[in-house]
Amino acid sequence: MKPGSIAKPYQPIQIVDTPESSETILNTALTALLEQTNRTLVAGPTKFAENAMRFLNGTPNVPALYSARSGYEIIQEIGVERIRAKSLRQTQLLMDLADEAGIPVRTCREAGQRAGVVILDVPNGKEATQELARREILVDYRPQAGIRVAPHFYTTDEEVQHTVKQL
Repeated sequence: MKPGSIAKPYQPIQIVDTPESSETILNTALTALLEQTNRTLVAGPTKFAENAMRFLNGTPNVPALYSARSGYEIIQEIGVERIRAKSLRQTQLLMDLADEAGIPVRTCREAGQRAGVVILDVPNGKEATQELARREILVDYRPQAGIRVAPHFYTTDEEVQHTVKQL
């Protein structure tokens, strides 16, 4: 890329629920990554740029892509639509429980615009996050935002309820 030129924006790699093998999905993801970065994999010595550009880009982490196979297999088995439906249900549950407890919610309430994270604005959020971690409840604190709670497909409704009760 020439100095001053605009880089091609990355396109998100979408994981879809298909009967394909995890190896096919992995190869598709690797191919998409290589296409997006205008790279190819070839055997032979690495050709480094002769200027500072040689330090700007890394090599695609192929071993990490292969280690992700189990995750692809789990997602494929459960199905993306089912994971998203559970995420929407549990984030709504989390917001409803926070409302009942009087905890301000700093997350979009429209389901179609909401990701799998709910931000709760509790007093002393940093300290509350540390105490939750001590109680083995994993959340994330963001200054001037609040505590980020992100239930995943393996999170139970009881764990969501327990988290809000602990706050």
